[in-house]
Amino acid sequence: MAPRTGLRTGAEYRAALRDGRRIYVMGVGRIDDVATHPATRAMVDEYVAWYDRHHDPAWADTVFRGDGTMFVTQGDRFGYRDQAQDLASLLGKIVRLNPDGSVPRDNPFVGREGVRPEIWSYGHRNAQAAALDPATGQLWTVEHGARGGDELNHPEAGRNYGWPVITYGRDYNGFPIGIGAVKDGMEQPVYYWDPIIAPSGMTFYTGDAFPAWKGSIFVGGLASQVLVRLVLENGAVVREERYLGDLYERIRDVRQGPDGFLYLLTDNPDGRVLRLRPGADGRAR
Repeated sequence: MAPRTGLRTGAEYRAALRDGRRIYVMGVGRIDDVATHPATRAMVDEYVAWYDRHHDPAWADTVFRGDGTMFVTQGDRFGYRDQAQDLASLLGKIVRLNPDGSVPRDNPFVGREGVRPEIWSYGHRNAQAAALDPATGQLWTVEHGARGGDELNHPEAGRNYGWPVITYGRDYNGFPIGIGAVKDGMEQPVYYWDPIIAPSGMTFYTGDAFPAWKGSIFVGGLASQVLVRLVLENGAVVREERYLGDLYERIRDVRQGPDGFLYLLTDNPDGRVLRLRPGADGRAR
């Protein structure tokens, strides 16, 4: 397994279990890859797992909604891009689940024969991160394109986001993908990047340390090696700003701390956790 979790040590796992908190670990693998450490095995009484019977989905991020359900972003596994349009497959989808792994009864495709009821939206390439708008509760995602066409979306129930039929990118060999950038019945991104930034983690800023940044989306850039700020007005991006390009480090994740500062994780052999806080002149340092 290749887990992603907010808990980093065995002691933290055990403390969470003793306190009755649920721990969710995401990774790429099959259920027979999973084993529990002897120190925690007696405290684990439930596994929730699901997978596409043909191919393992490329899980990227999980976010919990206010109603207790969770969204999980799942990629197209690169060589299976056409399955992003196949409603019998979980590849290239965002799914919505209850915490016990069951399907919410109000999911958009519940009861449709031959369609996976877990699906919330489809036609995604590889949504790397997800976040909820704290003001509206709306789901937002950032998604890798191919050569061009990284996207910012706010996926809505039952909607088709086009991949690989429409895209603003081209294939890695330079050839076109699909039919172009627009087709009736398929959603347009809120915003896209060409050339790419290779987006990673994302967060909405709600803190008081940087008042001018409230309501902005921050996105880490891998290939671009920058931190991107997106300024929103009425659900549209009206301005983009880039920071930290002089560090020449891939930004893997970005999170707001309880102190209102931003914390970044760099993706390098000597990776670091960076903290952004305002300097004497009010600028980020």
